[in-house]
Amino acid sequence: MAWIALFKKELRLSGLTFLTFLLFEILLMGMGIYVAYRSYRLDTIAYVGIMLIVFHSFYLCGYMLFNAFLERKTMYLWLHSPLPGSELLAAKLAAGLVNMTASLLIAGAYTWMGYLYSITIQEHLRHLHSYRAAVIVVIYIYGVALGLGILTILLWLLVASLRTRTGKWAYLIGIALVIAAIYLLKKLNDWGVLKLVNNWAPLPRSFSKFWIGNAFHTPIYFGSFVVEGLLITVLFILSAWIMDHWLEVS
Repeated sequence: MAWIALFKKELRLSGLTFLTFLLFEILLMGMGIYVAYRSYRLDTIAYVGIMLIVFHSFYLCGYMLFNAFLERKTMYLWLHSPLPGSELLAAKLAAGLVNMTASLLIAGAYTWMGYLYSITIQEHLRHLHSYRAAVIVVIYIYGVALGLGILTILLWLLVASLRTRTGKWAYLIGIALVIAAIYLLKKLNDWGVLKLVNNWAPLPRSFSKFWIGNAFHTPIYFGSFVVEGLLITVLFILSAWIMDHWLEVS
């Protein structure tokens, strides 16, 4: 019950963040409609909608940063909460996912409207199962958004913890850690390690044929979903541990 109450509180507090992102989204949709009718290219609406849907991959990342900025002066309330860090972070992520879903539904409806008006796009996608493929794309976007959101939390907690120990050097250390992580991932990719870890247990051709269409020939590996799920879980546990054992004693 305590977590439910915290989740409801997060939903109430996230109103400003949601409205800010929604205003930006509506502005882009309005621009898309304006350009479409001025240029007599109705497919512009669909292209703007697709862009908005893809941008939702970064929704939780932006949500967490904006939320942290707004609550930077009340962080002590979180640190004195009796709930463990995992539940505190889960409440923030759950509230962010609810906001993201509402925003994504609006972008999806806008894109669908553009798709119905665009004969050109319908012709390009005639070999694909558009609606089934859209389901796969949305699931993938949620996975990417969740991973980036948790990674954002982890980096923010690291910087917040280091700031009390190293002062302004914490930001440089955080940037250095990000650069080091990107460099390591590049090296692992060059050495073929990422491919070895992810590319196992390929899904049958019938899966992509049913959900996407005959024109899609890129293999889909179940192993990549397992690895990404484990990585997200590890990042979340590490974030919760920092909040419980490191940030509180800073």
